[in-house]
Amino acid sequence: MLTGFVLLMSKLLWAQSPCDSLPMITIQASDTTPCSGEEIVLQASGGVIYNWNNGVSNAIAFTPSASETYQVTVTDTNGCVDSASVYIEVLTLPDVVANSSSYSICLGDSVLLEANNAASYNWITPSISNGSYYTPTTSGTNVFEVEGTGANGCTNTSQLIVLVSEVPSEPTLNQNSIATCLNVAFDGEVIASTTDGRIIWYEDEALTELYEEQSELPLMNSTVGVTTYWATSFENGCYSEGVEATVEVYALPELDAGEDVTVEAGKRGELVATTNVPVVATWSPEVNLDNPYDLETGYTAIQSTNYTVFVEDENGCTNTDELEFTVKSNLVISNLITPDGNGENDTWKIYPRSTLSTCTVKLYDGFGRELLNTDNYQNDWDGTYNGEAVPDGDYYYYIQGNDGYSKKGTLTLLR
Repeated sequence: MLTGFVLLMSKLLWAQSPCDSLPMITIQASDTTPCSGEEIVLQASGGVIYNWNNGVSNAIAFTPSASETYQVTVTDTNGCVDSASVYIEVLTLPDVVANSSSYSICLGDSVLLEANNAASYNWITPSISNGSYYTPTTSGTNVFEVEGTGANGCTNTSQLIVLVSEVPSEPTLNQNSIATCLNVAFDGEVIASTTDGRIIWYEDEALTELYEEQSELPLMNSTVGVTTYWATSFENGCYSEGVEATVEVYALPELDAGEDVTVEAGKRGELVATTNVPVVATWSPEVNLDNPYDLETGYTAIQSTNYTVFVEDENGCTNTDELEFTVKSNLVISNLITPDGNGENDTWKIYPRSTLSTCTVKLYDGFGRELLNTDNYQNDWDGTYNGEAVPDGDYYYYIQGNDGYSKKGTLTLLR
């Protein structure tokens, strides 16, 4: 009987306390960090009745006006009540300000459009990068709009108005092109005239880079290339459309007389100069040359001299280049090597190096084994083969030059 009584009392106590277990509240927010002016939805679950503060309705979109905590009281089917809250941080919009370098311009002029107070910008009208120049295409009132995004990801827009006025009539030129060679004076001039106001020259078609305010175009001949200028008429604060004039400075013909020549006396060969354009050429002095009036000419090595080649292209531009022509005797070849590390005769020496550089050098031991075969010998053979020292004794060399020179001999190695 006692056991049954305890069980009955337990059931009665439970029946009298239905709210021992409170509602399990879950809050879902569509966005806990909305930008100012954006709608969000707060939805609580875990009960049947939901009462939010600040006039919020459960699962109904609203626009928070400021950052604050939103609390909901939830009642479940047993009439049990509990509450929960969520903090909503309302992010501020960037205070985007659109600026123009000028708010009243003439048709054809450019303005610098630049917005501030945001992290990134998207110009809607016109479609340009922030901080770029833009040239309006229509006169009258032009409305430009930019969208800025702050570091917090929120966006805002700003507008500005630029008034574009009509332009005066275009100037006329006495000639629209002129040319010369590099650092050679121009033969002539470019002059603009106008019936409206005065002449101003610009370096760009958008008329933002002022060059000179005068009728005659200043001409520069120190830089190769084609430079375009625009002459405009200026009157009552407005500019005409630009009239184009080109100034060309021709490059001097590129010229290479060739590598310096070192050759044995009596040898014949060829001097070959190269250019990037057709030219008329003359070699000086003309001595010992087969055809001194051609870029390519044969020679006979009689004496050392410096040859200069002069060229002139179709534009009348000239250039010169020089090569050193050295006549040398045969190689001086050492017949002894003592690789003992004392700094004397530690390697096999052949001179002069200028002649050696044109030769193929081969070295053999007494068994005919090839120890060295190179066309770029650097006077560095130290008596080794494959990293191992070779024995004392006689070794045999064969040296052959590109011009037909050849030499055989014996090299003695002593340690």
